[in-house]
Amino acid sequence: MKPEEITAALNAKGFTVTMLADVIGKRPSSVSAVIYRHTTSVDTASKIAKVLGKDIADVFPDVKTYSNAINRDEKMAELKQLLAS
Repeated sequence: MKPEEITAALNAKGFTVTMLADVIGKRPSSVSAVIYRHTTSVDTASKIAKVLGKDIADVFPDVKTYSNAINRDEKMAELKQLLAS
């Protein structure tokens, strides 16, 4: 999603970037920086995606860091499951 689409989707749900930032304990500028791809934060991006009801890869398909983090988490879970049996 483009940054403007993310902001519009938040607004459509009745939320603002400032509201989200307050709830997750971040500064609005930090949340905006993630939305506008000026910085990366798996934690913030995943919370944005969760609020939008989407997968992080659907909200930020152009940010490799996020898809790599998801793949790593999935592989770690798979490995734990394999070793538990």
